[in-house]
Amino acid sequence: EFRRVLFRSLEVIWQPDLGVPYVMRAARRCPSEPRLQLALGVLLEQAGADAGDQVRSQQIAAAYRDAAKGDTASEANLRRAWWLTRQGNAQEAIAILAVDSSSSPDPYLRYTYSLVRGHALRALGRLDDADAAYRQALTLSPGAQSARIALMTLMTARGRLDEAATFADAVQTTRDQADPWWTYTRGDGRMITALLAKVREATR
Repeated sequence: EFRRVLFRSLEVIWQPDLGVPYVMRAARRCPSEPRLQLALGVLLEQAGADAGDQVRSQQIAAAYRDAAKGDTASEANLRRAWWLTRQGNAQEAIAILAVDSSSSPDPYLRYTYSLVRGHALRALGRLDDADAAYRQALTLSPGAQSARIALMTLMTARGRLDEAATFADAVQTTRDQADPWWTYTRGDGRMITALLAKVREATR
């Protein structure tokens, strides 16, 4: 259990050059553990990959694809979809998200699913559908700035400036509301407290 927490917490410290070799070694030894592949994808993203780095891009997509099983399937699929959207493959991203019903019991995943789906739909020019996805995200986390900003910029692009101004005001006046999107780049960072608690329990 200690090793599982160690490998998963490597995403939190934002030192991918340190974390990637450890996680790759662990993945070779435990090929049936999809969360290691999920951690690998997060760490590879943290290491950075520009638009022309096809090798790294394929490695990231492959890590998330290999992690899309069991309890990690929903998160792996949405992370792969968001990566593909940023790489200009929004159509493939939407196809991946269509397989996932976004019915995860994790509120974080439900919110992130709706936000990522909105971004992919917007990239495809499906603005009404993107609007609906962003509003669904905001329903799931009413104070989240990321959904409000997405709606603000979408309304601005569509010429609906009064609505854009309303969202802009809300972004500036809403306080003390956590946004699930803030932890996206940290992978399992949102779970670190619970994971450490498991380690303490196991070592008693």
